[in-house]
Amino acid sequence: MEIVLLSLLALLGLISLVGVSFFVGALIGYRYYARYNDRAEVTGVRYSRLFRECLSTGILWVARRYFSYSVQYHDSAAEPYGPVIYAAHPHGLFAIGTLCAAAELDQVVPCIHRLVFAVPLLRELALWFGCVDVSGLGIETQLDNSRSVMLVPGGCREMIREQGVALPDDRRSLERDEQQLFMRLAVVVGTSVLTTVLAVATSAGWKPLLYTQLVIWITGLAMLLSFVAKNAMHESGVYEIQQRHCGFLVIAYNRKLPVVPVLHQGQEQIFRSYSLPRLDRARAWFMDHIAPYPFPSLFLGPFPRRLTTHIYAPLDPHQFCSEKEFIECYYKTVREHYRVLCEQK
Repeated sequence: MEIVLLSLLALLGLISLVGVSFFVGALIGYRYYARYNDRAEVTGVRYSRLFRECLSTGILWVARRYFSYSVQYHDSAAEPYGPVIYAAHPHGLFAIGTLCAAAELDQVVPCIHRLVFAVPLLRELALWFGCVDVSGLGIETQLDNSRSVMLVPGGCREMIREQGVALPDDRRSLERDEQQLFMRLAVVVGTSVLTTVLAVATSAGWKPLLYTQLVIWITGLAMLLSFVAKNAMHESGVYEIQQRHCGFLVIAYNRKLPVVPVLHQGQEQIFRSYSLPRLDRARAWFMDHIAPYPFPSLFLGPFPRRLTTHIYAPLDPHQFCSEKEFIECYYKTVREHYRVLCEQK
């Protein structure tokens, strides 16, 4: 009887604890709801100068020691007049270079994807750092307040080899290696299933089965890593600069504000992601229909590659007769600068 009573008391205590936790969580959520929907990601009112200075100091300390990070100004880029729009290329798997550049240029407002502001804790950190939503409204609000902005037009799509610079011979070679990889992994899976069936049929102990499975799957993992090392994505260290996003250029042209091209040299090598043709097609579909992140993605890194931010002379919209001409000239200039950097490697 005592055991029953103790069990009942324990159950009631657990229910009470869950109820209190739920109540406290609901109360916190209710109090946070208004703060979560105050559109601070557009206005930037949550910006904390102290937080940004402290975080920027830490980011730059790590970047300069781990990535040998530095900033180089070209032509008259050291004296932007403005507000101006900084457009950083390429993005890569993670925009490490842009984060370092935002820490270096403490007066510039970083514009990031709105999904970051959907996660409560991450939202607050981004807002304290001074980030805003990379939307037309978010950009124009900051420009109205005479603040320069920085964004990354290419996004994660630049890491997809399907959109990149793979040559036909490279593609055929990669497809052959891919077929061999799938055949070998199929042998690994078949061997794993066969040993399991044999172990059950012969009533073998679980220890021999476990050891055998470990050896089989370690062998499969070694094959996969060998393929990754051999066919690392963008072995030449070159991405295809994407030209899908032109909204920031339209804003700049209509407001007659200069756009400053920014290129990150070494960004591509920090996170080495390998690519399969079929996997790239799946990534592209996922980005187009579900989310901005190129899932599925397997990557290696971060590696201590030398990272340099190159800031070029701004393009002035006053020098162009039409919006289309301004957009075409901007991307032509960026691609030419990027080609020169890639040839210097």
